[in-house]
Amino acid sequence: DVGAFASMSSLENVCVSSDNEFFITPDNKCLINQRQQKLVLYAAGCKDKSYSLKKYNVKMKVNNTSHEVIRPITYIDCFAFAGAKNLEELTICSCTSDIEYNAFVDCPNLKKLTIKTIPFYSTHGFILRNNGDVFLGDEILEKNFLPFEVIRYGPGIVCIENNALSNFKNVKKIILPKYGNYKIGNMAFGDCINLDECDIPLNVVSIGRWAF
Repeated sequence: DVGAFASMSSLENVCVSSDNEFFITPDNKCLINQRQQKLVLYAAGCKDKSYSLKKYNVKMKVNNTSHEVIRPITYIDCFAFAGAKNLEELTICSCTSDIEYNAFVDCPNLKKLTIKTIPFYSTHGFILRNNGDVFLGDEILEKNFLPFEVIRYGPGIVCIENNALSNFKNVKKIILPKYGNYKIGNMAFGDCINLDECDIPLNVVSIGRWAF
């Protein structure tokens, strides 16, 4: 169930049988629901200071023939990183868009977020949820605390979509890539009320309304 092993400070590794059809643990640090492309749990007691969400292999049968398909993580579940006190930096890919409430609760040192670009996936905004329902306005922040203070976009982006980081109110610094032309959409960084540093490179070709 939701938060079943959350905030367990002594939990350093997570292992699942290779015969399990629903869950996988590709690096023994996180539990992934492979059918829903959802990160369910990160081992809160892991000593690593940085972690990167990577693509994983899914075994599928088509016409009684086994195939391996590479899939990205698109969803971060409730309390997924709860209590990960050692974690300082998280890297996700541009296809990770859904973040459930309290996904990063009690992560006092988690201040840096890097967004890597995967071809065919734009760097769209994040859908902040409350148990599946999309939150609006200030309600988001009541149950979906986002600790990140520094956010870095990796190279290869085409567009930072409308409302991409809207309501990331703890962000103080945004680092944009200096290579490849791209656009910044409307309200992309809207309501980032603590933002005090963001250099706009020459390769930004347009900036939308109320982007900052």
